[in-house]
Parts: sequence; structure tokens; C-alpha cells
Amino acid sequence: MEQGKPGKTPSLMRALNYRLALLAGFICLALAVLMAIDVIGRYFFNHPFHQIFELANFLFVGLCLLAGGYAVQEKGHVKIDILYSRFSPRTRTIVDFVTAFFALAFLIWIDWLTLEDALYALKINELSMQELWPLFPVKILLPIAFTIVIIQLLIDMAHTFRRLRDNRTDVKKI
Repeated sequence: MEQGKPGKTPSLMRALNYRLALLAGFICLALAVLMAIDVIGRYFFNHPFHQIFELANFLFVGLCLLAGGYAVQEKGHVKIDILYSRFSPRTRTIVDFVTAFFALAFLIWIDWLTLEDALYALKINELSMQELWPLFPVKILLPIAFTIVIIQLLIDMAHTFRRLRDNRTDVKKI
């Protein structure tokens, strides 16, 4: 692979992250519709839909997690700009790399824990408390989503490392 030209992995991850963020947007729309149905049923017909509350919780997990890789890719995460904006471009690049390293370590640990929990839920056939829906499909979404964010962080770290090595301070979305 030539220096400076991104490989297929970043392009594939960009496409995957974009599609997952789009799916998260549709989940947000579905949540709004479900909540409207619940409110109408509860206040106009005195008939709440108890299933909607539990389903909304499951969908909210998907909404939050599926867009994580996209947020990392688009640099949409929160930085403390009061300090960060005062740093030189090279120091910002170093801070980006160190921050990504610690985030990566934390996410690998969380990924491992959520994978163990999902596999345990499958093993014991864990069910939700209210509607008795299987929890494995929702719980396996956690390590999958964290793995996607981890891959995106690794891509970002490689890009940041190349910028440091080549003494470049430009920040480009990959």
C-alpha cells in the first residue's frame, strides 16, 4: 500500500459506520412512533401498552450503540475545548493519540465483559422481566457495537500515529 493512501479497511468501516448511524436514525424514528402510540393509548383510550416501554428500552440500547463508531469516525465526541484549543497542533495530535489509547483499553475491557454477559444470557436463556423476551439478541448487540468502535479507534490511532511520525498536524476524517 502506498504511503498516504488509505486502504480498503477504512473505506469499509466508513461505509459500515454510515449505515449503522442511518439505522440508528431509523430506530430513533421508530422510538418516536412507539412512544406516540403509547401516549395515545394511555391518555385517550385508557389502555397503556406495557410492551412498548420494554421494547423502547431495547431500541434505545441499539440507538446509542449503533452510532458509536460513526461518532468516533466523524470526531463527534466531546473534548474539553478550554484546554484542547490552547494546545499546539502537534500537542493536540499527541493528546488525540493518548486519549484514543486509554479509550481503547477501556473499551476492550467493556467489550470483554459485555461478551461474557451476552454468552451467559444465551446459556441460561435469560428473559426480560416484563414480557419474557429473550435478552441475548439485545445483549449481543453490546459487544458487537463496542467491537465496531474499537476497530474505528484502531484506524484513527494508526492515522494519528502516521501524522506524528510524518510530523504532520492536519486532522482529516478517515
